[in-house]
Amino acid sequence: MDVKTAFLHGDLDEQIYMSQPYGFVDKELPDHVCLLKKSLYGLKQSPRHWNKKFDSFMQSLKFSKSSYDPCMYFKYDNDMPVFLVLYVDDMLIASPSSTLITKLQKSLCKTFEMKDLGNANKILGMTIERNRRNSTIFLNQSSYVKSVLEKFSMTNSKPASVPLAAHFQLCRNQRPKTDSEKEKMKSIPYSNAIGSVMYLMVSTRPDIAYAVSCLSRYMSNPGSPHWEALKWLLRYLQGSVNDGIKFSKCSQGASLVGYIDSNYANDKDSENPLLPMCLLYVVLALVGNHSFRILLLYLLLKLSILPPLKLLRKPSGLKVSSGPGGLAMMTPVFRHLWIWSKVEIVKRKPLWHSFVVRLRVPSNQGKSWVAGLCDRSVYQLPDLALSL
Repeated sequence: MDVKTAFLHGDLDEQIYMSQPYGFVDKELPDHVCLLKKSLYGLKQSPRHWNKKFDSFMQSLKFSKSSYDPCMYFKYDNDMPVFLVLYVDDMLIASPSSTLITKLQKSLCKTFEMKDLGNANKILGMTIERNRRNSTIFLNQSSYVKSVLEKFSMTNSKPASVPLAAHFQLCRNQRPKTDSEKEKMKSIPYSNAIGSVMYLMVSTRPDIAYAVSCLSRYMSNPGSPHWEALKWLLRYLQGSVNDGIKFSKCSQGASLVGYIDSNYANDKDSENPLLPMCLLYVVLALVGNHSFRILLLYLLLKLSILPPLKLLRKPSGLKVSSGPGGLAMMTPVFRHLWIWSKVEIVKRKPLWHSFVVRLRVPSNQGKSWVAGLCDRSVYQLPDLALSL
């Protein structure tokens, strides 16, 4: 649903004056100003006043605001949930009960001038495809990807199979050094392109998270190798325009599983290993088989060996909401590790090994953290980032 002229619904809590509008100047009092009674478009306070107005309205309907996302409201009516997600003046309503949805729509229309846009098919550039038979929801941004490729003249480029190829050994030393190189890079929209793909990454494309993380480090002073790597990423998007995220229902309940991998001190700037942690929180049934919620977190952390191993032993520092309003918490279980060469190096204390020197980790200190780690899996989701 969409709110028409949303900012005009805001109530002012201070006195604001404005000049008489053009064409409506009082001939007898042309030098006077107008006292505003309601919020107007153009006021810097308007977005805040609209949000306060809508929030008070939702509270009057006994809706609660999520402690993890202030734009999500939820309510239980006879153990049946109804959710409303707000983005400025656009909103999505979801519930297993069509009666609750209709009831909320009528309440909104009584207070605000609303426009019902029907079933959700697109929001914030994301296309929503629902398959009720298979109980799946697929989100993608194919239209946005095409616009990005057209913007940077990559529409006819040759598709790449991976986001960032192994031959790109990026570092700060590749920045422009001569005046001609600096002048050339001034005309290249590097930062603009990073911003475009970053919105795609945080919405529906976690597969490009590592590539965007690497490339964004050089936004302040990119060189030609960095731009070539960024164009490679755009070529990857050219070959995966229709990719996205599919959410499916599961009857096994909620679980939080952690994956950790390493790229063996491949950071050319610091010689530290990149240890990405992929946390998957999948399928939390809210009301039987009626509805579900999935949260996908893809964290890329540039750390030394000790903090991740500390998390393996004490993962209580990482928590996510396992309820609609963040009422319950869950800690991850790291059961899929792929840093065993590091673990063995620290266990055996081979002080002569060059890799230990580059890690700068005292072997006796590291051994205390790796004791007891014995689980191993060949299925590694962080390979999306490091094994390409």
